[in-house]
Amino acid sequence: MSISGGMVMTFTVGSVIAAHGWRAGYFTVAVPGLLIVVPLLMIFVRTQPADAVSQSVAERDDAAPGYEVREALSSAPSGCW
Repeated sequence: MSISGGMVMTFTVGSVIAAHGWRAGYFTVAVPGLLIVVPLLMIFVRTQPADAVSQSVAERDDAAPGYEVREALSSAPSGCW
């Protein structure tokens, strides 16, 4: 399927470039990609897991493990700073 699609797009883009120029050729390549990729992204990509609990930014910051700025700077190797 991908080999035949690549062959079709090569001939299609070549004839569009010959007839209308390189800008129309790039547009011909971009439109099918956008029409396929954008709907798939909208369907399958989620911004957070389905079982995630809604938290405010402050609650997420309190729950994040790690050092404060002063602790991080004091624990850096001596040759680093």
